[in-house]
Amino acid sequence: MRKAISNIGSLAAVQGANALLPLVIYPITLARIGADAYGLLVQAEALSLFVLTLVLYSFEVTGVAAVVKLDGDKDRGRLSALLSQVLIARLVLLCIGMPLLCLAALAINPALVPIAAAWCLVPLSFALSPNWLFQGLQDNGALAISNVTSRGLAMALVLAIVQGPDTVILVPVIIGGCYLAGALASLAVAMNKHGLHLAWPQPGTLIGQYKAGGHVFLGNLSTLIYKDINTLLLGMLGASSGAIATYSMAEKLSKALQAAIRPLNQHYFPQAIRLAGTHQPPRAILAGMIRLSVIQQSVLAAMIVAAGVAYMLFGGKILAAIGGSAFAPAIGLFFLMSIATLFGVANFMLGTAGLNAMGRKRYVLVALVATSLASLLCGSLLIALWADIGAAISFVLGEAILLGLLLAGYLKRQPQEAPSV
Repeated sequence: MRKAISNIGSLAAVQGANALLPLVIYPITLARIGADAYGLLVQAEALSLFVLTLVLYSFEVTGVAAVVKLDGDKDRGRLSALLSQVLIARLVLLCIGMPLLCLAALAINPALVPIAAAWCLVPLSFALSPNWLFQGLQDNGALAISNVTSRGLAMALVLAIVQGPDTVILVPVIIGGCYLAGALASLAVAMNKHGLHLAWPQPGTLIGQYKAGGHVFLGNLSTLIYKDINTLLLGMLGASSGAIATYSMAEKLSKALQAAIRPLNQHYFPQAIRLAGTHQPPRAILAGMIRLSVIQQSVLAAMIVAAGVAYMLFGGKILAAIGGSAFAPAIGLFFLMSIATLFGVANFMLGTAGLNAMGRKRYVLVALVATSLASLLCGSLLIALWADIGAAISFVLGEAILLGLLLAGYLKRQPQEAPSV
């Protein structure tokens, strides 16, 4: 019990730092640099998320699952080999993704290119961070310290330095640089604490890692499309800078809420993998996954209610303090989009942790691709009609569609696939 509480506390510190950074930085940045520069900032960030998704590939799932199967520090040689393979595999993907990112930015708006390139410091930091290793070992103390420190430093530097539209590129440089420093620190601690070393892996092992996680990666890419492409769609469909800023702020708040509940996601993730690996009927596994989800959803609902009460009591004072009058319209969108976070908890348990580990990766991939295509079509129509409000509705619809498809995966018989890695 003590270890579980410590693990949840460490994960809460990691995600708390991730959640707090956008809540502090983005409203003040918007007030300081204006809606036009802010629109470029968040569109470039949205493009860089595609590189981040490529870099993460599937290792946040397959890496954790591989570590869970090992016997901790007794398997140091295999842990070292796994760490080397994941690190090199991610750096290779980063080298592929960066040129593609710059070409995409150039095609959309040449002004996005330098800002998008600067945002690539964030994918680089995640390429080097062994967070998946800490999570699999359920030993997240060092990761918590490095994340809290690096995110805190990033907030302080952005608030101290960014003062006008001509300093917009400093936002990704500062955030990415601090993230990178934290990642290198956590990597050094992981290697020292667990006696690990790095060695150049054989090309065949890298190819094997890519093949093993292909379904999960394609699913992650589909998830990115239905969750994060709305900012780009707003810009491409001619929405105003104000609408882009409003939706972006609501999205940041929603992601902060998701980050706040993620420690429980991560804590229950290994348990969900073990549950999915039992030889129970799918409906029995579904019942167990729902129980794990309800615990998290109850906490999340309490957070949403608390946020609503806090805004009613102190919202005016907070907005006045940060000069965030442009931030106020995003609050209503946030509470609409918070519905999606409740669906998202269930989707993570049922899909990422459940069906994937049951050997149903192909079904999960099909569900995610179908969701992304439906969201892309619906989102384009809704954004064309109602701009930022349409984008918020599309955000919720995406999670709702996916939940329905994942539930169907447990309730209907599907062909058996290869066991999950």
